[in-house]
Amino acid sequence: MISRDILLLIGLFFTLIVNCQISDSILIRGQVISKDKNPIPGVSISNRSTMTGAVSDACGRFEIFTPIESVLDFSLITEPYY
Repeated sequence: MISRDILLLIGLFFTLIVNCQISDSILIRGQVISKDKNPIPGVSISNRSTMTGAVSDACGRFEIFTPIESVLDFSLITEPYY
């Protein structure tokens, strides 16, 4: 049976790992707009390295928590204009 002290050390270790990962990340807030300054809802924002993502809301706003030195991909599939 694992002693209480060992369980505390394991919990502390995992807490330190999570805090280290958070300190190297930032929250990015933004708004996706068209050329004529209209908000674009439904844009998919993703980070390939962490496999995380977000989608812009009805006003084109989004928030994504990502590592500092990462690249974000923006994509939107729409129906073609005729």
